[in-house]
Amino acid sequence: MGSLTLVDGSGLAYACAVHAMRTMPEAREAVYAYVRLEGTHPVALYVGYAEVLATGLAMCPFRAQAAALGAGYLLVHVPDPDDLVPAAEAALRLRRSLRPLLNAQPARGAAITHGTGLQQVAGG
Repeated sequence: MGSLTLVDGSGLAYACAVHAMRTMPEAREAVYAYVRLEGTHPVALYVGYAEVLATGLAMCPFRAQAAALGAGYLLVHVPDPDDLVPAAEAALRLRRSLRPLLNAQPARGAAITHGTGLQQVAGG
């Protein structure tokens, strides 16, 4: 479907392949983002990291929520071996700079650990 570049807060650019939302591409050590278009501007709703992309996408608790919020595209960045920033670090950097809506809240049914060590189950 093409490509798009995401840029983190320090100005590092990450080239991403653009896929349809329901696609399950194969890759290792990948950053992925569910995005929707607002006009012509892509907005990341969730940014994740997966060692095995297809497995990570299948297990992502935010996939359905992203779709419900209008995500129509999946962006995938797989760092080259000589990239300075590995995929896991790239995902953290992009989360910090893009502040995706779904990264800021727990998944439905996910456990939240509080400072007391107690767990609360979020929404059902």
